[in-house]
Amino acid sequence: MPQDIIADDDVAYAEKILLKNDKTFNTERSTFIKDLTTLDLQAVLGSRKRLLY
Repeated sequence: MPQDIIADDDVAYAEKILLKNDKTFNTERSTFIKDLTTLDLQAVLGSRKRLLY
């Protein structure tokens, strides 16, 4: 069985750095973070999207 590149421990570490008050990512967001296939992410106006070239 292939090993996950981004493990649950990695997601927990990111939560600790990025989120306040011991908050956690929901299941959908954690799954998105660990999925290394090409995905489209739609963001609402004002979410500070940037185009990188």
